[in-house]
Amino acid sequence: MLIRFTVVFIAILAAFSYQGCGGSSGGGGGAPPSTVVLAVVSGDNQTAPEGSTINIVLSVKDQSGADAIGAVIDITATFPNGGSQNLSLTVSGPAPTLVFGLNSGVGTYNISLVATFNGQTSNTLQVTETATAAAVLTALSAVNSTPSGIVGNLISMAVTANDQSGNGIPGQLVRWQITTASGGSTLQDDPTNPTVVARTIDVTTDSTGFATVHMLPMITGQFQIDVAAVSATGTAVSATLSVTVN
Repeated sequence: MLIRFTVVFIAILAAFSYQGCGGSSGGGGGAPPSTVVLAVVSGDNQTAPEGSTINIVLSVKDQSGADAIGAVIDITATFPNGGSQNLSLTVSGPAPTLVFGLNSGVGTYNISLVATFNGQTSNTLQVTETATAAAVLTALSAVNSTPSGIVGNLISMAVTANDQSGNGIPGQLVRWQITTASGGSTLQDDPTNPTVVARTIDVTTDSTGFATVHMLPMITGQFQIDVAAVSATGTAVSATLSVTVN
């Protein structure tokens, strides 16, 4: 029995010693180095007009899946106009966001990202964004260039601010003006709760590029309404409406 016990004890001791050293050649039996993982949460492959600002939401995790707070993301971007830029982003929360401007030409922007955390380097991430030609105001188009109505009743009028492709431009300021003798007639921006009532008013186009006003005629006759807008680059466009009031 003594011999059997000794053999069993030695076998157990040898197994324990092997597990203790972990079979590792790294020395000290420590855990393997953690791996930093960089990923895109949202914002890859966006398309927007040149001059736009886009958001690229990222994720940086260590091997345990925890957010790598304090990691530094090194970013290299190449532009369609042949230029490039290097910048960095420090991770301070769970969803670091790169705010990126498409300001260097129409075409493809290639963005390379790599994170470092506690002396370790992540995978390299490739993100591609595309800039299209910026919308340029080219025309004001009247929905109805010869509206008509009855004295004392509101007459609605609308124009669209169009870009070079015929699409409506949202957020464009449009000026409306009664240029003939008005006899007290006015324009207003809202039919039921106007904020502006005058012979000349400014209205901003809606999300589809439409600008709408309402005229309250106080006398009968023909009225000329001049409509004008100026683009961000200084291009001026106009339209004229002829209103008949009975």
